[in-house]
Amino acid sequence: IDTENDLLYFNRATIYDQEGNIELAEKDYKSALEYNASSFGANYNLGALYFNYGVKLKGQASDAKSDNKYKALTKKANDNFSKALPYMEKAFELDAEDKNTIISLKQLYALKGDYDKSGEMKKLLTELK
Repeated sequence: IDTENDLLYFNRATIYDQEGNIELAEKDYKSALEYNASSFGANYNLGALYFNYGVKLKGQASDAKSDNKYKALTKKANDNFSKALPYMEKAFELDAEDKNTIISLKQLYALKGDYDKSGEMKKLLTELK
């Protein structure tokens, strides 16, 4: 095993991600980025991992029966959206024409209240079509 091969970490992270093992997927995506910070796939997938987990938590928050549970889940969701943003921005820096990255950034910026940047991403989307 080549312990410094970013693609091996990326591939294993993808498997963990598909299995729903967020902790191990996160660890391996970060390892892949340690060896290749310019990996579009690792940046995008780590951002997507955080984003998707945030969406899941947001759904759980809306189903929460108590205000305290709602607030805790919403905070955790927003923390994940914040963690997703730099990885999605790096993915965009590496490939400014990737439609999924632009869609994700549009949504993340809107969730963070940065409607100007969200609007820029929306405009980019229409230009790509």
